[in-house]
Amino acid sequence: MEVGRTGGLGLRPCHKEIRFRVCEVDHLHCAISHQVGYREHVSITDEVATLSVMGTALRHLGPASLPDCSLAHASESRDDAGRLSRCCMCGEAMVPNILLATIDFPEGLPIMGRSELVEARVVRLKRKVAGEAHAQDLSEALPFLELELHKQPGTGALGMAEECRSALEDKLGEAPDKPRQRLEADRGVAFALAEELKNCTDELNSTGMVNASGFQECKDKALASLKLLKGTNVTKEEFEAMLRKAAEERMRMVVKECMTVASTEAEKDACFTSMEAKRAAAKISGMDPSEFKEGDLKEAMRHGAARDMAQEMQVCMKTASTNEAKRGCMKTDSLKGSVAESLGKDRDKVKDSEVREFLEEGALEDLWSLMESCPEEEKTQCVAAAKETLGTAMGKTATDISDQMLRKVLQRAMQKLGRSVRPMKKLGEQMEACMEAAEDDDARKQCKDILAEAAVKVGGGEGPRGKTELALMDAGRSAAKEHGKDCAESREVCMRLLKEKAAQSMGMRPDEMTDMAVERLNMEGAKGAARDAARACAEAKEADNSATCEDVLEVFKAARKKDSDDSEERRIKQDMAKDLDKEDMKVCLNEDAKASFTACMQNIGGTEKVKDELFKDMPEARKEAKKKRAKDEAAVEAMGELFKACMESATTEEEKGLCMEEMKSKKELADLKDDVEDVVMKFQRNVVAEAARVCDKSKRKECVDAAKAELKKMGLKERAFGVVKKLAEIKAAAETYAACQEASSTENSTCIQLAQATFEEISGSTEIWDDELAAKVTDLGNAMLEGRDILIRKLKQIVVEMVSDATNCSEEMLTNIMDKVANISGGFMGKNSSNSSRNITNKLCRIAWGFGRFFCKIHTEDLGDDEMANLSDFLAADMELTELSRRLTQRRLATITETYADQESEETAATEPYETTTQQIGISVSCTTTLSVLSAVVAMMSTTAAL
Repeated sequence: MEVGRTGGLGLRPCHKEIRFRVCEVDHLHCAISHQVGYREHVSITDEVATLSVMGTALRHLGPASLPDCSLAHASESRDDAGRLSRCCMCGEAMVPNILLATIDFPEGLPIMGRSELVEARVVRLKRKVAGEAHAQDLSEALPFLELELHKQPGTGALGMAEECRSALEDKLGEAPDKPRQRLEADRGVAFALAEELKNCTDELNSTGMVNASGFQECKDKALASLKLLKGTNVTKEEFEAMLRKAAEERMRMVVKECMTVASTEAEKDACFTSMEAKRAAAKISGMDPSEFKEGDLKEAMRHGAARDMAQEMQVCMKTASTNEAKRGCMKTDSLKGSVAESLGKDRDKVKDSEVREFLEEGALEDLWSLMESCPEEEKTQCVAAAKETLGTAMGKTATDISDQMLRKVLQRAMQKLGRSVRPMKKLGEQMEACMEAAEDDDARKQCKDILAEAAVKVGGGEGPRGKTELALMDAGRSAAKEHGKDCAESREVCMRLLKEKAAQSMGMRPDEMTDMAVERLNMEGAKGAARDAARACAEAKEADNSATCEDVLEVFKAARKKDSDDSEERRIKQDMAKDLDKEDMKVCLNEDAKASFTACMQNIGGTEKVKDELFKDMPEARKEAKKKRAKDEAAVEAMGELFKACMESATTEEEKGLCMEEMKSKKELADLKDDVEDVVMKFQRNVVAEAARVCDKSKRKECVDAAKAELKKMGLKERAFGVVKKLAEIKAAAETYAACQEASSTENSTCIQLAQATFEEISGSTEIWDDELAAKVTDLGNAMLEGRDILIRKLKQIVVEMVSDATNCSEEMLTNIMDKVANISGGFMGKNSSNSSRNITNKLCRIAWGFGRFFCKIHTEDLGDDEMANLSDFLAADMELTELSRRLTQRRLATITETYADQESEETAATEPYETTTQQIGISVSCTTTLSVLSAVVAMMSTTAAL
């Protein structure tokens, strides 16, 4: 449509000018002059002439050998190609759901049914202006009126098509595939929403009404349209998530256009910083263009490509008539082209495993949509459709997908998050949208409680106690994985952005996340990305031995944004194998009986071949040992996370007791040899070791303290932290030794040196390592290499560690401190105790993290476990309560800052004797003392012991 002003010069010159301008419109191709249908309408009001033209033009005129249905075919290069369907007549080309034509249908195109009248009316307000301003306003408003007129009959036609489909199914006696119909209805929602908001904001721009209230009006209209389109109510959280998805859909379209003209990788990289794309997304979201980063554009491209590829794969698999043809669906050039375009690299650099990753990623959205919108009475149909969808993405049939495998993938789908390109109701996405809208802590808590609870139910049932905390924890890990794949900034900037994204996905404020938590998420996200690459590689090679794969360690380093040495890389592979088993166990631990747990682990599928791929260069015996070790450690991790989440959600002592009871039942399922308390202790030492490993040296002490705070929330007494920390230090050193020794057939002295370096990094001291400790580390490391069972052994002694703010050690300070410990321990009598004093050994003072630490071991052969726990409580309390502020000399006073005391535990291989001859309590105390004060301290301790 065009509007012009006659200007009093007569209508014909104006018509000539308007027609000339209309003929320049690309859609009519007037310059080619092959017009099949053409109609114009003139309307004159005052001095304003409106010429409306509708027509159909051809690019080529002449005979052609094309199928009769070619008129309905659409180009697969269109921006909305992912929402097209395969032509039912030729089975080759793609067709849209609706055709709006300005000419009669040609002969040869089969038409069924009768014509229906669909009437549409649109009314818009107009400013009261005249002359040139009147013509300009009409010119700018008419395209939007035309769009509205097209949308109304389109919506009506879709409704008629649904009635037609139902009638045809009734006539043929076929049951409707309701899950698939709902899925088809959900597709394209983001595109439609993006178009609606873009047109509305463009109209606001043309009238100079772009402001907060104007954009809110556009959102309200879009929400109303969305409710009409879906036929159901749409919550605020759902709408915000869809809005963000629509913004990135628009951003992706602009980047795709940029990619089509980019010829080099440098030009393709530049597309990911397109300001035009950011402005397009800003129009839809109401955000400032500067808020969109390069990683956001990459994420939009990557996930949009995954969705399109999954739909293309579904069409190919449905039309393939032989197994060979179905295998060929996975190897089409178009799939690799989509991956290449989304990553901004050449097609020949795309690996077969990357295609697999993208296909599974694209299937996750459909899986979640199928299950989330499924009524209870249609669960069987929904599960069948979900299995078919997953099987298609993996190049398999629905019968190849077990119930357990589907549950695992649904768990993975639940965890997925992103700024807008995830499934409509996936936990991470809705959590981010909800957290952004929340105005206070109560609203944020409601986000966590309601959204996580709903997501858990869709993901596979009620789950264990603490299920909400578990779901949020996994959502944070998934956020880290997705962010690591796409963030192109410096590591410092990426970590800051990760903190913001992960906090939102976990229902937290960024300032509630410690540096340790962010570093740990980055590590877990990097391992997750590498794990996905390994899984895709194993699947690709299962289908074709010659399949090409990404280097999983390169994937890890790219996401972690840190270099690593050979030993660390071998340890990372071991961790990846453990995480694969842990993912399976977290699904199967929901079973009620050991037999069903075992069946679940056997049927969940895929994990063993991925571990074989990870350890493919290992001798068979060592590979099997590593796989066994991965499974043992996975059981500890899976159960530990369940217990941690349960304890953090518990508000009463009774609920905490139930957490321990649930742990006991899960231990039986997993067939662990350890006591429940020992399983918890192993998990706790893993938390400490991981916290120390992931942080840089400058923040390591702070990270260990953050880990201690976490463990206290899950029920660890602060005084017991010293024993857990020591276990963590020794295990980390043993893991380094084992990873190093993998490449050696004999003991390598370099491996011992690397183990020592690891111990010193984590303990913060270069003074603790000795021959006895080296022997423990190598023994434990060798047990890991051989895949032997490793158990916690409790000794008849208490380990005491006292941390001080003194910057040096002295023999006199050590003597006075040990006298105080002797007075407290000697005054404690058990039911089998004699009056003799207790034997105290291993008296040491060492500098750790820059301050003096005092160590000793109290032999307690006469005490039972409960009595040793009571004595440990007394030691920690009395050392902490000791007053050291009285100044006896002019020398600076030192103080005890932390005291740890608990029954000593050590890890040992199960093949070693399990009996013990001594049992001790270890105490660690942080203190600041001076020599002049210590005598007073000893006197006070003597008084305490006497009391």
